[in-house]
Amino acid sequence: MTGERGGTRRVAGKHPRGTVLVLMLALVGALAGCAGDDPATPQTGDITIDAQPDGIGAPWQITGPAGFARSGADDDTLDLLPAGEYTLTWGAVPGFVGPAPASATLVLAAAGTVTFSGTYTDLYPFTDTPSQLMANFRRAYEAMDIDEYRDTLHESFVFVFVDGSPVAPQNGVYTREEDLVSTTRMFSGEPGQDFDGEPRPGVLGIEIEKFDRLTDWMDVPLDDPDFPGSCLAVFDVRIVLFLDTPSYNMITIDSLQYFHVVSAAAEQRDGRAGLRYYLVGQRDVEIADPAPQFLSNEDMSWGGVKSLY
Repeated sequence: MTGERGGTRRVAGKHPRGTVLVLMLALVGALAGCAGDDPATPQTGDITIDAQPDGIGAPWQITGPAGFARSGADDDTLDLLPAGEYTLTWGAVPGFVGPAPASATLVLAAAGTVTFSGTYTDLYPFTDTPSQLMANFRRAYEAMDIDEYRDTLHESFVFVFVDGSPVAPQNGVYTREEDLVSTTRMFSGEPGQDFDGEPRPGVLGIEIEKFDRLTDWMDVPLDDPDFPGSCLAVFDVRIVLFLDTPSYNMITIDSLQYFHVVSAAAEQRDGRAGLRYYLVGQRDVEIADPAPQFLSNEDMSWGGVKSLY
């Protein structure tokens, strides 16, 4: 009995000390296992997206770790994203050349910040000078972009046909509205009709081989009967129109042109006020030195082309 009781005490006395030792060892092991995972160190970061210029609706798509994907437009900030590698791709904006390259990849570190920047170049900048206006006019014509072409024309724009041209209307001019009807049809590739009522093929494409200003911009007197108070410059142009025919056919405009511009106050894209130039008049000139004639080409005045469509 005494031995059994003593034995019982010895066994009962060892278990609590062993349990405490095991618990202490387990706690030490747990603390050691957490040493590399400090809860104070964030495992996320922030991404800033900066599209320039502002307010053009520049679209983008971004992908990242664990299937992350998001899309948006213009500037944005994406907070608390998992650390890792992210790829952003810029989308197209009408009238602009997008960033190059179109995609970029950056690594977001824990507690870090990265910025994706993309700059778009305006194909048709604000026309604050006559030179910029004519550059926009040329680009719109060659691109067959009727919206941008329309934007270059003043509300009082007039196209003046060559004196005595058989294809000219009775008053010898096209108003802005009449010019836009013709140019819209041509840019759309619609078939036309010549002076004799014969059908003419539509235009597939336009190439401007020459668009050289020969003079300085000159002030036009206020008493000028056609374009008073405008600025005038003479251009030497060569334009090739490729026709929608089974074989290779084209029309060539190769002559001088008189362009008249005026300026008016206007709001720029960023909201600032500025002086904007518009085309108020274009005077056609007869071809003085026609290009060599061959079956696939026909020389024509600019007014002659307008009359077809």
